[in-house]
Amino acid sequence: MISTQALLEAEGLAPPVAGDAFAALQPVFFGLSYLRIAAAAERFPSADDALAMSAAQVAAVAAVALAWFAAAGGDAAATAAAVASDPAAGAVLAWTALASTALTVVLQTYALKRVSAATASLVVSSEPLWAALLAAMLLGETDYGPFDFAGAALVLAASLGPNVLPDDLFARNDDDP
Repeated sequence: MISTQALLEAEGLAPPVAGDAFAALQPVFFGLSYLRIAAAAERFPSADDALAMSAAQVAAVAAVALAWFAAAGGDAAATAAAVASDPAAGAVLAWTALASTALTVVLQTYALKRVSAATASLVVSSEPLWAALLAAMLLGETDYGPFDFAGAALVLAASLGPNVLPDDLFARNDDDP
């Protein structure tokens, strides 16, 4: 996944910065979270359990975001005043909190009760393709290069491969060393 992300972002490549380390670790931590959520969903199968797990995840995201804000020297009063004085900023903040975070966490938790963590990871890894498609359709962006197409091909191969390849292709044989 990290090499695919690198190919998708390699056009106009600039020297790495500290934030690139976080971007490189993001797929690792998302994958680990899918495995943990799937295991918890198996252990606690009811819809109420899924909602409680979602609430815990959103609370954890909020706690980490607040800690990061405080560590960065954020001024809560000034930020609240700025958001209150700008309706667009309030709308963006509400959308980010409710749709981009809370709703997606709830949907993800319910989805991981029904599909494997591996399948969910493959579906989520297609997000850059959807973003590029929407950018092309809605914004008219057409400046895609060979790295973009190579990255897209890897994402599609990883997503479609398990559905078209024989089930026993990667089965482990206990006689193998």
